[in-house]
Amino acid sequence: MNALIPAPDTLPMGAIWFQGLLLLTLPIHLLFMNAMLGTGVFALYGQLRGGKTHRELAHELAQLLPPSLLLP
Repeated sequence: MNALIPAPDTLPMGAIWFQGLLLLTLPIHLLFMNAMLGTGVFALYGQLRGGKTHRELAHELAQLLPPSLLLP
């Protein structure tokens, strides 16, 4: 083996733990990312559509996006 590439260490846990974490965290990730993308799309649509109520809603949604990134 090349001296510049170290030999991989063994994993300290069984592979079933990593599979379980993947099955747990992937749906959570997808839900949060869909919420972020959907909120951004609604805010952009409200801003582009015009009208006072649409612009106010877009402004409120745009203010919610940055803090919601820090929730999980």
